[in-house]
Amino acid sequence: MSSEERWVRIENALQTVAERQVMNEIQTEKNTAAIRDLIAISRTLIDSQRETDVRLKILTEDINKLQIAVDKFVKGLQKPNGNQ
Repeated sequence: MSSEERWVRIENALQTVAERQVMNEIQTEKNTAAIRDLIAISRTLIDSQRETDVRLKILTEDINKLQIAVDKFVKGLQKPNGNQ
């Protein structure tokens, strides 16, 4: 292999490396954007879950209060001798 052929081969290899580096940088930018999107979605889901947990807790408390009220009402309907 002549010196000229070696230089051409080295130049071709450097060109290939440079092209791959550009492709990698583009892919890295896409991945970074995708990660940002996923972080935003994750935050939204976490906030939504927190709100759902609060609402569920309030609903559970309301159901318990309602159950107590229903139990008191049913006991008030019973006749004094225990028969219904």
